[in-house]
Amino acid sequence: MDHHHGTQQHSFGAFTAWRALAALSIVLFHYDVAGFSRPTWFGVSMFFAMSGFLLAWHHAPQMAERSLRRAFVLTHVPRLYFINWLALLLLLPLGALAHARWLLPDALLLQAWLPWHNAAFSGNSVAWFLSALVPCYCAFPLLARAVAAAPWRLCLLAVAAMAALQCALVQWVGGDAAYTFPLSRIQDFALGVVLCRLARTRRTAGKATLWQLLAVAIVTVAMAVSWLWPERLAGYDSVALWWPPAAAVLMAFSLDGGLPAKLMAHCAPLQWVGAMSMEVYALQCVAPQLWNRVLAPVAAHFGWTAAYSRYALPSVALLLALAWAVRKWITAPLWRKLSMRHD
Repeated sequence: MDHHHGTQQHSFGAFTAWRALAALSIVLFHYDVAGFSRPTWFGVSMFFAMSGFLLAWHHAPQMAERSLRRAFVLTHVPRLYFINWLALLLLLPLGALAHARWLLPDALLLQAWLPWHNAAFSGNSVAWFLSALVPCYCAFPLLARAVAAAPWRLCLLAVAAMAALQCALVQWVGGDAAYTFPLSRIQDFALGVVLCRLARTRRTAGKATLWQLLAVAIVTVAMAVSWLWPERLAGYDSVALWWPPAAAVLMAFSLDGGLPAKLMAHCAPLQWVGAMSMEVYALQCVAPQLWNRVLAPVAAHFGWTAAYSRYALPSVALLLALAWAVRKWITAPLWRKLSMRHD
């Protein structure tokens, strides 16, 4: 989800739009809107892989220096803890912390490592994502150096090996557990780092429009396969199935030009949501609780008796307003100060 500007200029506006689509699909799935389970699984894999890709694009050249490696970790990891603590503080007065007895692991972002379902989805139940992202950020400096030094053919072999390990994890820990397990998600992240290395070796961006349309087609086919034959995929539909479409999107939409990328980069609503995708993701449990516990009773009192059952749309509106306010007045200024401190 990180997209800081680096020395090599590239706007990656289409990636911002993809983040928006992924975040909105995840939110709508969690708000019980039918038909968003497959886009959600794809979106989660995309978030991890895109984070690895963008961090490698903007920061990999700096990882040769030890001081910069330390600064990277000290700049990025605290952000995950802060946004999680903010969500917990907002949920606490609403009396809406899920499985509160696991609050300490949740506050320490250790919940994704625990082998119990209620532990992984405790407190701010979507924060397992942040828990799995912490080791990704910590491993990034060494991972980026290793990938940068490797020949591109070895990078391809590494992707094949990671895909095999990903499938093995599904069999070892089960599909549901593999979905949140950090060792599974760090491979999504590593996939993005490797794909960035391969993207830098391209000599030309020719036929960008064709490649981007093909990537969208691959995403569509993967979702159709997941929907048609879920029983045959046996857990792979939540993790490993999404590597080919995620890789296709990252490689195709990182090309300069291309009509689909230009349209997405110039879609203001998607750019707006995508720019605050971390806040949208981390705070999505707050909005429906705020609606159901505070605002819905008022709406029901004035005659809207369906205020509780039809909570998705008002909750999305509340979430976007909350994410915008938090980013504008809290997280963005804090991130700037944190970055300046370690420059």
